[in-house]
Amino acid sequence: MDLLERVRAVLALGRIAFDTTLRLISCRISLPPLSTFRFKHGASYALADGLPRLFASYHPSQQNTQTGRLTPEMMREVLEDIRRFLASSTPA
Repeated sequence: MDLLERVRAVLALGRIAFDTTLRLISCRISLPPLSTFRFKHGASYALADGLPRLFASYHPSQQNTQTGRLTPEMMREVLEDIRRFLASSTPA
């Protein structure tokens, strides 16, 4: 996390990335129980002071895009949420 001191947002593409991000952060910093953070497309979590906000999206794999589980509009909405968050938050 020391290398990411200026990062204000992290987008986890898929449950594996989401869970891994939480596990890595919890190795360094005390977080609420990991079960508190549920993976859901479009969800976002403020983890702790000084940490980037965690955003979640389905992985843009062929399986997810060709079946319609993840549409271009859904991905745009998540990216727009991140853009709005960055525009409204104060850099550290």
